[in-house]
Formats: sequence, structure tokens, C-alpha cells
Amino acid sequence: MERTQSIQQLVQDVETGKVVLPEFQRDFVWEITKTYDLFDSIVKDIFIGAIIYGIPSFEIAVREIDDRPKAQRGRRRQPLKVVTVSKAEIEMRQRLERSNFRLLLDGQQRSTALYRAVLGVDPVWFVARSEGELEIDFEKSGIEELLHEFSGTQDADRLSIKLSDVWRMDREDLDEDETKAIFRQSSYYQSFSQDSGFDDKAEFKKYRYLRKKITELFKQEKLLSYYLLDMSLEKFVVFFERSNTRGVQLNFIDILAAKLYTGNFNLKQKIQEFEKANPNYVLVPETIVRTIAYLKSSAKEVDRNYILTKLKAEDFIERWDELCGLYKKSLDFLYANHLIISQDWMPYENMLIPIIVFVREIGGDFHQMTQPQKDFLVFWYLNAVFSLRYSGATNERVIEDATIFANLALGKKITSSTFFNKLTKNQIAEKDDIYAFEKKGNAVYKGILNLINFHSRGLTDWNNDSKLSLNSELEDHHIFPKAYLDKTLANEVEKDFIDCVGNRTLVPKKLNIKIGANKPSEYLAHINAKNPNFDKTLQNHLIPRELMSGELDYEYKFFLDWRIEEIFQIIQRHLVAPTQRIRELFYEETKIEESSNIPIFCTYHRKRAEATFNPASKKVFYSGRLFDSPSAAASAAKTDLGASPDNTENGWTFWRFVDDNGEERRILELREGLTKLVDGRFDPSESTSESASDDVRIEEPSDIETENSTGDGVPKPSVDQKRNSILAAFGKKIGKEFQKKSRATYATSDETLKIACTISARYEEASYPYWFRYDKRWREFVSSAPDGFLILGCMDLDIAFAIPASAIEEFLPKMNTTDNYRDRESYWHVFVRILEGERYSIYLSKTQEDFDITPYQFRV
Repeated sequence: MERTQSIQQLVQDVETGKVVLPEFQRDFVWEITKTYDLFDSIVKDIFIGAIIYGIPSFEIAVREIDDRPKAQRGRRRQPLKVVTVSKAEIEMRQRLERSNFRLLLDGQQRSTALYRAVLGVDPVWFVARSEGELEIDFEKSGIEELLHEFSGTQDADRLSIKLSDVWRMDREDLDEDETKAIFRQSSYYQSFSQDSGFDDKAEFKKYRYLRKKITELFKQEKLLSYYLLDMSLEKFVVFFERSNTRGVQLNFIDILAAKLYTGNFNLKQKIQEFEKANPNYVLVPETIVRTIAYLKSSAKEVDRNYILTKLKAEDFIERWDELCGLYKKSLDFLYANHLIISQDWMPYENMLIPIIVFVREIGGDFHQMTQPQKDFLVFWYLNAVFSLRYSGATNERVIEDATIFANLALGKKITSSTFFNKLTKNQIAEKDDIYAFEKKGNAVYKGILNLINFHSRGLTDWNNDSKLSLNSELEDHHIFPKAYLDKTLANEVEKDFIDCVGNRTLVPKKLNIKIGANKPSEYLAHINAKNPNFDKTLQNHLIPRELMSGELDYEYKFFLDWRIEEIFQIIQRHLVAPTQRIRELFYEETKIEESSNIPIFCTYHRKRAEATFNPASKKVFYSGRLFDSPSAAASAAKTDLGASPDNTENGWTFWRFVDDNGEERRILELREGLTKLVDGRFDPSESTSESASDDVRIEEPSDIETENSTGDGVPKPSVDQKRNSILAAFGKKIGKEFQKKSRATYATSDETLKIACTISARYEEASYPYWFRYDKRWREFVSSAPDGFLILGCMDLDIAFAIPASAIEEFLPKMNTTDNYRDRESYWHVFVRILEGERYSIYLSKTQEDFDITPYQFRV
């Protein structure tokens, strides 16, 4: 008989040992994106399958559920504890309570994913919709209505709450002040708390409501269904023999086919016709169907509900054949340009939709594409894979990207700063991150192997030097054979990385070599005997030729470290290095006159209100009144549209405007355009710092603090306070006093020593945690004195770096520059990163070198 339980009960049963795994059950293998999908299904009440427990009537070895962090380089993961439970102990525990001891027979991956997320082993965030996206008030909405997406990171533009924080709040019974402290550490609070009109009390009230809804989700008794089976040893064996058999799943394409059939369009027949005419291609019908939905809805809808309720047979009659042709051309383009090695190894099928829309807009042929457009397409494709862009809220991503590509085809630029910020959130910020990827189900794992193919301009077969074809049946082969490493490695830490992507390469399944537990040099020798160009093939696959000689047979760690370093460098070369150039080519700030008023609008309960927004003053004129902030105007508009008079709203995310491309945008993007003038620098790629330098005659926003407080609630110093502390410390160190020449430049009274001092906030999710600008006027200023220094200060550090102007001159040609950005002075980008051993360096982007600045540090 089917029963039910809550997530809370499941977690507690695992913690108390009531639920265990048979020792032989496979390891936890789910990628984190499957965990997001699981919680999404639970919130939306989509059946996730029943969990099956068994009560054995025999002695059995069991192990605990895997709550270990993901494998990390240099850290040994403790083996999971295995114990034998006797028949007598099982019977004794059953006498106390029948469900006191249960084996998890089916549903291990789901149960483990829930357990790890709730306890915080795997960070999972509930990202909520903004009030303007809801049909009813935030605090009257159900959890499904509130859900924007589940993600591995919080969203600075949306209220977000980590599931494990909710579990901790409930378990430890945190009081209001403790809960508020967690809320105030959120990126959302940090982004908006200093804005005029931000209602701390009201936003915290929403946070508490969201916490309450997630608590209810955890405690919902009928959330998880399960079966509890009494099992003899014979039944136990038969269950596992048969449990892998699966029936045919009915999906929404089958339902759609039945609907279209009545309108004289035979979808199944059309699919079969494509497959027969194109045997080397696999058609994913959902890709074509979603593209039809995008076009039919005028770039607004691609979800299944719209597809099943709005699409008609005539839509398919009109567009099916055309889009299938473009589908094939898009795959051909990706393969010809080495972005995919085979269709089976494509990380995300939905990424074809924006490409299909693009090639359709340029006339149906990639030969019509310009070189800059191609550069952008390649940049987008690679970064979308490595940022897991299509792992969550996919419908929203498809619509945004397809619209961007449609505009790109028309020669229009991208006006959304958040697009670039999110696109370039690379999952591999440093070399050691690569060690964690070991499963084909992860898009980054596939992305790395495809990137090696891209870097090599096409991988070659191991038996000969021909290129692998689009329809090649490939497997991710262990370069150092798994059986060989199991036998030879004594270090458990190294064994954790046997399956690492650094030890994998793609080869045809029909390679016909016997690898077994042989040394790499032995099995490679057999191939080398057949292929005289095999040394070039190894190089093509990013494998050192020395592996054939036998000198690396017992140097697995050296090999793995070497190859991962090579992989990291090609990631830097093909994904990171082009970022600035692509931004400059394709990003354009929304053209606004700061003195002019911009028409804006909002919707609430399907009703609309209109207003005007002045970017310079940040004031909103609505309904005959001038409001000091967007949030104050948003509250008034909500009241007029039916909300209670005491409502509050974050106006930056509530109000919208229409940009030059005809796309709706939140005025938050106008705010970012006004506030990303950073003290001593202007960087068009960032939007989180808020100060400017008068050296380049940029208007200063009124709020010049980069962040408002530390994690413990203590106010942080402003940029000017930080600079004053740095200059005082440096003056004391060298026995000099300085006179202020401008906001960022200083000199001694005799002008024999000149300084340019610039400050950076810390960027947690960036490849380089500190990012400065070195203006050409500053260079002229500090170089005009016998002693000149560029001082780099970091808001979160108690050290700064005084780098002599003469030292800077040596590496200036190796740094990226921005020339006359928006008619302002040219400048160099100064990227500072943290190296091992608490050392700091300036990363020289053009040569990918590090200039060590640790010797120039001083205490502040």
C-alpha cells in the first residue's frame, strides 16, 4: 500500500539511522542540476516517483547516505561507513516500530539529493519572483507562484533564500534578530538596502513569509510517496533483477501529436520522415516545437502550457519543414566550427533554439553571417555551457537569448548589462575547480571535452588521422585505465580523481583495443603500431607524447595536474580572454539623457500603471506627484491598482521601460548604468560598485560606498575613508605627508613624489577578485615625478600595494585596455588575483602571466 511522508521526516530518519542503503547500491551520481529539477517538480506538484523501502528478514551489510562534500583536490574524502546488521538486530528494532529500520531500495538519488540540499552539503537557493511578476500579493501567494527558479547561487536582483538556512532556522529555533542577520547578508539586501525608499521592515517580512512557505514544504506530510515491503532474501534478489526495467514514458510531445493529428498534421510521421531522410542526425522534436512557439507568440512564450493550449496544426504546417532544415544547418555549423564533437555530446539541446532563430533572421544561411556575429555566437555558446546557463529557468533563457540573436541579426546591440554578467559566470574560476567534474551528465564536463575539440580544431580518430564525424559513437575513455589506477594507486586522495575529466578523452566506441588493467604505455603501444601519426593524435587530444614512453606510467598525479593546467589555460584563452572585446563590440548602454524623463510602467494584478523616471535624480513622476524614489512611487501605484495602502515594493525591479530594441527591461538596469562608475575606474562589465573619479570628469553619484556593511552588521568605511587610511599608513611608512590634488591623486609639497590611489570592492563571483582602472592621466601624473606610485587598495583587506611607476611601465603593454570608452579617457584594466601562499598578483591578460605584487604590500 502506498504511504506518504514529509521531507523533514525523511531527513530525520536518515540522520537517526532508520533509513540506510544496502552496501552494494551505487554511489550518489546526480549532478546538481538534477537536484534543482527535483525541487522544482516537488514545488509544482509534479509526480517524482515513489520511494521504495524494504524490511529485510536476513543479515545484511548497509552504509550511510552520502553526505560528503564533492571531491576536491588535495583533500581525502572519508569512505562511507559500512556496518553489518544482523537478523536479530533487525527483528528487535522492528518490534519497537515496524519502520524503525528500512533499506532504501529505489529512490536513492532523489532521497540523497533532498538530504544533501536540506543540510547544506549542496547549496540550493529558492529564488523568488518579484511582486510585479505575481498575480496576487507576495504574502498571499503560494510557493509555486513565488518560485522563479532553484539555483546554486542567490540572485542579487531577487529575494533568495537557501534551503539549508531555512532548515537551520527551524531546527535551532532562531529568533527574529538572528534570522534578520542572515537576511541582511543576502545579495538582494546588499544590492538595495542603501536605496532611497527601500523598506527594510517590509522586505524582511517577505523574507520571513518565504521562509514560512519553505518550512511548510519541508513539513508537508503527503509530499513524498513510498512503499514499505517485507522482503525475504529471494524476493530481495528478484526485486533488484527487475527494478531496472522501465516502461515507455508518455511525454508532452506524444500528447501534442495527438492534438495536432485532429488538425491534419501528423507530427509522428513528420518526425519519422526527418529521421529517414537524415539518418546521421537525431531530431529532438521539442527543439522545433519550442521554436515554433517562440515565433508564434512574438518572442514571449516557449513553455509547455502555451504549446499545448495555443499552437495549432496550421502553425506546424507553416513552419515545421523550414525549421527542421534550419535545425540541421545549425548542427552542421556547430560541428564544422568544432563547437560540438558529436550530437550526443551536445551539452544542451535547447541552445539550438537561439541559433535557429538567428540563422532564420539572416536569411537561412550561415554564409550571410558577418565575422563579428560569428565571434559573438562562439563566445555565447562556450560561455553558456560553462556558466550552466541552460540548467534552470530554461524558458526564460531561451526567450532572452533568441531575442538577442534576432536583434543581432538586424545589427542591433545588447543593452542588458545583466546578460553579460550572468553569461560569464564561469563554473571554473580557478584551475582546481576542474577536479570536481567527473560525470557525463554535467554540462561543464561535456563542455570541457568539447572545448578540447574546439581548441584542437577537431579531434582525430585514434586508429588514423581522420576527423571524428558528427554521428560518431563516442565514449569518454579513461586515459590512465581505471582498473590500472585502482591497482597501483595507494593514495586515497588520488583515487578520488580517477574519473576526473582531466583523465578523460573522447574516442570511438569501436576502438577495438583491450585496455583492462594495462599501463598507459602498453595499450598505447598497440595503437601506435597501427597509426604512425599517433603522437600527433595524442597532442590533438591534449595528451603528452611522453605517455607512450612509459616514463609517466607511475606519475598519475603529475599527469593529471599537467593536463588540468592545460585545460584551464584553454578555458582562459577561449572563454575569458575574449570577454572585453565582445562586450565592447556588442554591448551598448541604454541611451539616456540624464536630464530627460523616461516613460516607465508597471503591472499588478494584470492592471497597468504608467509614470516617468528621471535617471539623474532617481525620482519618479506618477499620477500628478513627484516621488523621491522608484520604491515610493511603486507603493503608490500598487495602492491605486488594488493593493493595501500600507504595501511596500522594490521599485527598481517593479517598474519597467522599453529599450531601443523594443524589449521590456527593469529600471534596475538604468540604476546600474548610473551607479557602476567606480572610484578611480569605469568598467562597463560590472554593476556593483558605486563611485567615480573626478580625474576623468565623471559625475559622482551621491552614494560612493561600495558595500554598506560587513557580515556582522558593522558599517564598512566609505571609499574616501578607506583611501585616507591607506595614505596615512603609506605616509607613516616612508615618512612623508601628502597634499590632495584630486580625489584619487596626491603629492608631497615639493612634488618629488606623486601617488594615484584607487580602490576596489571584492567581486566574489568574478575570475579576479579585485579589478581597478589605471587611467592614462594618472600615468602621466605619477611619471612626472622622480618617485611615482600607483597604490591599489582593497575594501576588505587591511593591506594595500604601492607599486612604483617604473615597475608598472614594464608590464603595461601586456594589459588589456579600453580606448576612449564613451568619449572618456583611455585606461588599462588592472586585474588582481590571489595566489597560493597568500600572495597577490596583477594578471597580465594579453600574455596570461602573473606579476607578483606581494613585495609591494604594506599594512593599513
